[in-house]
Amino acid sequence: MTRKLAAMAVLVLLASALVPAGHASEGGTSGRVVQRCVLFELFTGVNDTDCADDENATARLAQDYSRGRLAILEWFPPGDPLACPESQERYLYYGVRNTPEARMDGRDVTASGNNESQTYQAYRDAFALQMNTTPSAGITGTATLNGLNGSVNTTIGFTENVLGLTNGLAAYCFLYEDGVHHAGASNVSFHKYVVRKQAGRIPLTNVRYVANENVTANFSFRLEPAWNLANMGAVVVLQSDLGVPVRAVHQSALFQLGGGTATYGVSLSPPEQALTMQAPGSASVKVTAKNTGTATDRIDLSLTGPAASWGTLDRTHSTLAPGEESVVTVSIAVPEGTSAGGYQLRVRGTSHADTARYAESAVSINVQETLYYGIALSPSSDTRQVNAGDSALFQIRARNTGSTSDTADLSIQGAGRSWADLSRGSVSLPPGGEETVTLTVSVPSEEPSGTVELSVTATSRGDPTKTASSRAIVDISGASSATFGVGVTPKVLTRLLTAGGTSSMSVAVNNVGDAEDTFEISKTGDASGWASLQPLSLALPAGGSGTVAVELSVPASAAAGRYSLTVRATSKGDPSKHSECSMTLDVQLPEEPPRVTSLQATPTDPTPRDIITVTASVSGGSIDRVELSYTDDGTAHQAQKMNKQGSTYTLQIGPFKAKTVIKYKVTAYTTSGAKNTSAELSVTVKEAPRPAEQTPGFGAVLALAAAAGAAAVLRPGRRRR
Repeated sequence: MTRKLAAMAVLVLLASALVPAGHASEGGTSGRVVQRCVLFELFTGVNDTDCADDENATARLAQDYSRGRLAILEWFPPGDPLACPESQERYLYYGVRNTPEARMDGRDVTASGNNESQTYQAYRDAFALQMNTTPSAGITGTATLNGLNGSVNTTIGFTENVLGLTNGLAAYCFLYEDGVHHAGASNVSFHKYVVRKQAGRIPLTNVRYVANENVTANFSFRLEPAWNLANMGAVVVLQSDLGVPVRAVHQSALFQLGGGTATYGVSLSPPEQALTMQAPGSASVKVTAKNTGTATDRIDLSLTGPAASWGTLDRTHSTLAPGEESVVTVSIAVPEGTSAGGYQLRVRGTSHADTARYAESAVSINVQETLYYGIALSPSSDTRQVNAGDSALFQIRARNTGSTSDTADLSIQGAGRSWADLSRGSVSLPPGGEETVTLTVSVPSEEPSGTVELSVTATSRGDPTKTASSRAIVDISGASSATFGVGVTPKVLTRLLTAGGTSSMSVAVNNVGDAEDTFEISKTGDASGWASLQPLSLALPAGGSGTVAVELSVPASAAAGRYSLTVRATSKGDPSKHSECSMTLDVQLPEEPPRVTSLQATPTDPTPRDIITVTASVSGGSIDRVELSYTDDGTAHQAQKMNKQGSTYTLQIGPFKAKTVIKYKVTAYTTSGAKNTSAELSVTVKEAPRPAEQTPGFGAVLALAAAAGAAAVLRPGRRRR
């Protein structure tokens, strides 16, 4: 059956196969799987400085996703230069009071990011969550445009997910223009998907909301000549009708109208770039793609040229409105072993609508041959304690710091070189290669106590002027009958730290031997660079104990995670005796301070009769308290804790006498002590209004006369002297 619902829209009930949602060009009724086309609505203003991040983030979102999966509408408030006649109705429909605000399929997804990147990521996360939900219906159809007159004819097919819905839906058709240039105070001059008008609304009454039930919704409209007809489109939305408490969008579909003569074009800039690199090596360049046509187009991006395999694009396409630009990053990695010479790759941007239209940006790469020699030994110095008759082992790491393979010869110098032996006399290493060599020092049993110093030297065969050395110091203890030993407490310690913070702790060192001994204090671990130990040496009698202070200073740049630090006490009487305290340090990032997003006092023009209410809106996590500080005519008052009501905080002060100037500000604190203070505002107390004067009537005059007569009668006479 067919029922006429409006002069410009027709609703027809049909029984046919379920049709999937999609772009106007997809058409057809194949299959029962219906993908969701998410409707993203941004409520913004050309003169609202808070809207710049949201509009730019929305433009990036439009470049990333197919119009078959994401439909975007930007609504400007009544009175805005880009407002449409139906703007007020849409703002009231969602209860939008401020800009910017965002809705995704009717759900509030307004981002709280501090910049464009955070806002963009918040919108991407919301879209990723919404796009995988099953819609209640699919929408397909066709759009036609003849001059300024057009129509959109759609079929809405309900899915199994419609269960539970019985009424209250309507089909809407909104017309948008993509890429409207208007410079306002928001500093955004290029606006995406601006809603120009509502083409129609069809309440779906007398409709069975049953799976496989189809309904047609047809809309006709007329465009304005001033609009860019080549860049017009329509979005059909299945949503909760007016008067339904729950504001939900169940499905949407986007249709390109493309009136007039559309032209397509692409430009890439700069046309040429040059890099000088080494093999292996990496670098990146940026190329700006611009839509030079008159209609929205997808610019497909690719790499060509002999060195195309070296490059990686951060995106394969960008959907751009006329005049819109997108910056593409090209990462280039020159493979190891690449011969010196000139190479080239080209970035190509091709119009998806007209593949004959493309542009290229060439990147010339000059690969230089870099042959140099270098050798390094680590550690630069090391010390071992050993008893006479025993051996000391030193692990020395050799590293090739040159750009080509090399062999380094190793030699030993020093007074005790006759006691020393290297595990090998040379090392052959590729560029950047490392290898460990062992130096063994065997001390004769009759050697008295003392110190012997040796040096291991590495000499490059490729360039003998390149050398490196490592000192090996042997502290020898002669024969002794004493028993040495050491113990530390605690053995294990865990501490929670904050990046950029400091901490203090102590380790007790106990002489568990039977003779006086000196203990050397050392540190190891990936957090050893943060630690300062005091003292570095402790002389203790047998059974005595001492304390080592450990001061930690965590760099502000430290990443969150777990780090280790080991504090070791080593007996100088018997270096084989040592004890350690193993510390586990969990580093967390400092908490961001909260933000005071708004502050006001009401009434705005108080009188001496009024109590003033100060209201602050605060955003951020782990908020502990919000305090109000104020002065009246320069007299300061103690800060007072404000009362929490949702995300706002209030406190009442006053009343104050007339002409009093109250200056006030608020400070928000987190549980960790981070704080943020608002700008100081002021309000002046006005004089209370005086009651209006009235002219006495005839009755009032008689009353006054009577009162005067009575006063004369009762007035006492003058007494005689």
